[in-house]
Amino acid sequence: MVWGGVIGVYLLNYLFKRSSDDSKAPQKKYPQETSEPVGGPFDEIRREILRKKEERQRLEEQEAEGMEMGGPLVETIIEVDDGPSPFQVHLEEQSLRIKEKQAEAERLKAKIGRLKEDKSADKALSGSKGSAFAYSSRVSKKVRAILGNKSDIKAALITGEILAQPIALRTKESVRF
Repeated sequence: MVWGGVIGVYLLNYLFKRSSDDSKAPQKKYPQETSEPVGGPFDEIRREILRKKEERQRLEEQEAEGMEMGGPLVETIIEVDDGPSPFQVHLEEQSLRIKEKQAEAERLKAKIGRLKEDKSADKALSGSKGSAFAYSSRVSKKVRAILGNKSDIKAALITGEILAQPIALRTKESVRF
């Protein structure tokens, strides 16, 4: 019997708390909205939304008045110029960068064209036998200057044999005489 009383008191207490929680729950779920912004980084956005809502309400009121009077509907255009949007600024900057890159590409193409012309002129000059002889004589002079004595020549030959392809792996075409 004592246990029955304890269980009964427990159930009544549980039901009482549940009913009091249900009466408080709607107040917690739906806090009252204030017309003033709470503060923080979204203040500007809230103000902008409120301003647009007010404009919309004014337009609806004007349309309703126009309908009541039976007069012709006059469309009201409200222009808000807050300056260029960040997206537009970004697009303009990007288009300027693209134009700069295109101009730079044109300059480089022109430079490459000039270099090709210069190289073709050099090839035309070096195509004669006299210039080929002059080139070979310049190379031989450089080799003689580097390999001036017998010890340098021996070191070059040994280094060449060490760095060259091994004799066992050489084919008939690559055999040196």
